[in-house]
Amino acid sequence: MKVHFLSISLLTSIPSLRFIVDSFLKNKNEVAITELSLKNSNNYYQTKNIQHNKIVEFESFEVLKEKLGKFTFKKYYTVIKAILLIENDLIYTNDYQVVFLKLILNKKVKIIYHQFELVEQQYLGRVSKFIYRYVLKHSNKINLAIFPEINRAEYFKSQSTLFREKMIIFPNTCNIVEQNITNNTTCIDFIPADTFKVLHTGVLGVAEHFFDTFLSATKMFNSKDNIAFIFIGRKTKEIDKFIEDNNIKNVHFINNIPHQELLKVYSKVDLGLILYKGVNLNIEYCAPNKLYEFWSNGVPVLAHQLKGLQPLFNNKVLGELTDFNSIDLIYSTIQKLKGRDNNNKQKLIEYFKNNLDIDLYISKLDEQIEKIFKD
Repeated sequence: MKVHFLSISLLTSIPSLRFIVDSFLKNKNEVAITELSLKNSNNYYQTKNIQHNKIVEFESFEVLKEKLGKFTFKKYYTVIKAILLIENDLIYTNDYQVVFLKLILNKKVKIIYHQFELVEQQYLGRVSKFIYRYVLKHSNKINLAIFPEINRAEYFKSQSTLFREKMIIFPNTCNIVEQNITNNTTCIDFIPADTFKVLHTGVLGVAEHFFDTFLSATKMFNSKDNIAFIFIGRKTKEIDKFIEDNNIKNVHFINNIPHQELLKVYSKVDLGLILYKGVNLNIEYCAPNKLYEFWSNGVPVLAHQLKGLQPLFNNKVLGELTDFNSIDLIYSTIQKLKGRDNNNKQKLIEYFKNNLDIDLYISKLDEQIEKIFKD
């Protein structure tokens, strides 16, 4: 079988999707990927036998955001051309626009739609809303729909004609094997090894994160607590101003680093952070891959009580959910997690291995794909 991963976005920048691509290669399937690309940011293809078609290659994510609108025709033309050339194979996409094109072109090929981001129609433009509603109306023609979290699956199902037996939950998880990295030098080595390190990764903005309350809580810790708060990723100008205005001292900001470098950092921290604020359903039902990357390294996580996270925190080794509207609760929960015994790390790794490792979900996906082609 040949599997065609088609996307009008950065498909293989999604860590869990790379594991899925690897599983198809492991099963001796041909793999072709059509997507947008960032220059020098993805070494994923160098050791893979993959036919890679870059719709457009951008210098950076910032350039992509600035210039993407100029390439709308090229995006859709490239995907349409790819769909028309596919025969008796499988299309795998993370974009509802690709599902729409496959449906209107009426190609008799199997399609898997993996929805990583929840789509709320009130935020869509007129054309995008028409496309998405068409997909919802004809979603019974999707062979398999994959969602990273149960609330997102139910939300899609409630609006669509999708059959429940064609839905599966596939968390944005990873495995432990990937973290076995020999070169252990990291960008946080300037912090003393005996310091309790709290880490947040990813883009950070004021509107969608509990940034102000969390940073206010960090001011409650003193030098005797021997604690450092680390933020790796892009931040907005509003955050720079907040730090300056509030004289924040025990917080370290580090610019974006490659994903492989980030994996090494996880092994050296003691607590992970998810600072999402439930300002929309996509965040309220969040399913971040960094959550699983923390856990796979034995790092517990502190997060707000979001509906998407509540079913996951079903074992104390995983960390704590608290009310991030309360500075006092943030402070006391960190102190509680800081006081845990050293055995928690290995217990968490074992729990992850037995319950959350991506190989467990890859096996279920393989079964579903086999069923698709039998039917």
